[in-house]
Order: sequence, then C-alpha cells, then structure tokens
Amino acid sequence: MRWRDLDYQGHVYHAEYLALADEGRTRWLGETLGVRAPQNYVIAHISIDYLAELNRSAEFVEFGVDVEHVGNKSVRTRETLSVHSGGDTTIVARMTCVFLLWAPETRETRLLTDAERSTLTLPRTVP
Repeated sequence: MRWRDLDYQGHVYHAEYLALADEGRTRWLGETLGVRAPQNYVIAHISIDYLAELNRSAEFVEFGVDVEHVGNKSVRTRETLSVHSGGDTTIVARMTCVFLLWAPETRETRLLTDAERSTLTLPRTVP
C-alpha cells in the first residue's frame, strides 16, 4: 500500500480497491488469455461490496477470480480481494465485473475466439 492510497482515517481509499482489482484482472487475463495490457479490454460493468477494513498494515492483497459467464463478446467474473494475517484470510471486497475484449486498432469490442472461450470455461483454481 502506498500512503496516497489511504484516506484520512487510515483506510485504503475506496477507489483504490478498483485499482487493485484492475491490476489483478490484467495479470489474470495475461496468464489465461495472453491479454497483456489493460488497453486490450474494457469494463462494461463493475459492482463492489466492501466487506472489511483494508489499511496500511496489509503486506499483501490477493486477487481471486471465478468466471461466471462467457458470452459472445463479454465475460462476467466474480472477484475477491483478500488479506492474510497469521493463518487467517479475510475477504475485504467482492466484485462482479463484466468486461469485453477490445481491439485498440479499430477501437471496437471484438468477439471472443473459440480458443479464448474454451480457456475461460475450463474449471480452474486461481492462486
């Protein structure tokens, strides 16, 4: 956590949860589909439930993702941000996200390929 990520109460500012999730999502998309840059997808919808305090004492924030639905152009995921303390894990936020793959050269959304669709529908465990 950076000092600028905190609000006056010492909590991580609510918008920073979105930035943390974006970093995790971009990394996950790179590892799963080979989408290496955030300009290759766009967010169509995101909702977030703040479940627990996140503050500067968090040494590491873990991003988790499960694919809920794969459409022709869109993917809906259920995402979590968690922190670990001792042997305990606390989920600090749950999000639902709908994103579309984006073709920067044409500035339009694009259809998922058969290979991408197949990869996204495989059962998996994300660390």
